[in-house]
Amino acid sequence: MTTIFCKELKDVLRWTPLGVIVIGLLCWQKIPGQIHECFDVPSALATGVIIGSGLFALVLGLLQSMFDL
Repeated sequence: MTTIFCKELKDVLRWTPLGVIVIGLLCWQKIPGQIHECFDVPSALATGVIIGSGLFALVLGLLQSMFDL
């Protein structure tokens, strides 16, 4: 049981930097270029994190199941 858990944890940690980069790029894209557009930054960043996290979770699940087949 612990060997399977350690294997899955190692797989997740291997792919985590890719997810952090993707979520960071989504948040960076939402930062406004003009100072007068700053009123909606928190909700825009939250949307970027939510969408990025969902996409990364989907890709991570597919990658883990793809290598086990």
